[in-house]
Amino acid sequence: MGKPYREQDKAAFIGFHSGIQCGYVAKINGCHCTQKLCNTESGLLFICYIVHYSTGIVKIQSFLWIVPFLAFVYGYFSISLFFPVRTIIMPQLIGQPLITVMPLLSQHHIYPQVVAQHEDNDIDAGIILSQIPAAGKKIKPYQSIFITLSTRANPIRAPQCIGEQNDSLTKLLQKNTLGSKQYYLPCAYLHDTCFAQYPSPRKKLTEKQQLIIYLAQQSSSIKIFPNFKEKEISTVIDFLSLYSIAPEIIEKESKTTLTTTSQARILDQRPLPGSFVHLNQSIIVQLYI
Repeated sequence: MGKPYREQDKAAFIGFHSGIQCGYVAKINGCHCTQKLCNTESGLLFICYIVHYSTGIVKIQSFLWIVPFLAFVYGYFSISLFFPVRTIIMPQLIGQPLITVMPLLSQHHIYPQVVAQHEDNDIDAGIILSQIPAAGKKIKPYQSIFITLSTRANPIRAPQCIGEQNDSLTKLLQKNTLGSKQYYLPCAYLHDTCFAQYPSPRKKLTEKQQLIIYLAQQSSSIKIFPNFKEKEISTVIDFLSLYSIAPEIIEKESKTTLTTTSQARILDQRPLPGSFVHLNQSIIVQLYI
């Protein structure tokens, strides 16, 4: 027969149900367990067994999380064994235009990503300069590759110089790091004003090319010789007389000088139309009829 439980056993039972950790420790075979309710020594042994069994279950449950992971790894390698992933040998892309290799990359579902661009005016734009992975490496479909492309620097264009004064023109050329050659010519523009340039505005400039700037120079003695062709000779003579110029009238067929005028029209002239002449110098005008 088991031993009757004592008053402290009853107190342990009441304390357990009231949520108060109350009881005493039973020391049986070196085991320490909090007694809940016992009235015999065999009861204590049974409680110790239950407590140890429950503790083992808790420890096993704490490692159950690894089971899905192991199942995933097993399933992945099993599928890879029966359905191997297709691999592709990375082609050589360096030195080829990107637009040329795009059909090949699309065929194998390879996605190029431009990670850098290198300026080089000696190489056409869009040439592949480097690639990752390197040629000959194994890659998988739908994999991204990283390439560096060549690009050209923005072309230098001629600025708008016409209408600028010489002072502001100098600052404009310095800002664009451009050299220039300047020529002064008689013009109706204000003195030191640019009235013409070469190349024209917005045209591309080659490396180290200089602009040619034409600046206005005011001079009352320099004039542009007009075009007299197809005009009546009498009208031209009247016009030249205003500047005290007596032209030589030459028959173009015989190349002889005529002393009389007529209603003939001028076929050619010297100086040529558009030539610069100095009014304070002697001017020889020849009219061919």
